[in-house]
Amino acid sequence: MAYIAREQWEERYRGGKGFRRVGERERALRPGPAARGGVRDLVVVRLLYPFVRDRGRVLHGLGERLRDGGGQLFAQHGWE
Repeated sequence: MAYIAREQWEERYRGGKGFRRVGERERALRPGPAARGGVRDLVVVRLLYPFVRDRGRVLHGLGERLRDGGGQLFAQHGWE
């Protein structure tokens, strides 16, 4: 995954460009209740990663909330 500098994101939005809207299938996904003890099997983050300053801390913090064998998914759509 390539790193996109903050200036590139800002330039894109200033130019009036964005990303596709969330689709019906994505809208239908609803987080279920956490397992006993509040532990998750999967953490999904969409269109956020480039804006997080302290990525290591955030990834580690989310990872602590996962069950053993759980995973993290960071979805970052490509530019149009």
